[in-house]
Amino acid sequence: MLPDEMEAEKNRKIIVAQAEEIEILKRNVRELQEQLTAAYIKIKDNPYARKEYGGPKGAEPTRFGTWESKGKEIDF
Repeated sequence: MLPDEMEAEKNRKIIVAQAEEIEILKRNVRELQEQLTAAYIKIKDNPYARKEYGGPKGAEPTRFGTWESKGKEIDF
């Protein structure tokens, strides 16, 4: 085998290996997307997921321009 042919064969093997790695990564991404979709649906359907615990009482105070206590105003 000539040196050019050996180099071409080496490059072909590298390309094939990289293509196989890409397919494995694509499969992993699809599996993760399915898991995230299932988790999102589970959280979305959970009625307790939307409640805030330990938050301000009544309407959100920052919405009206003052903080919850002592009329402090905070810019975010």
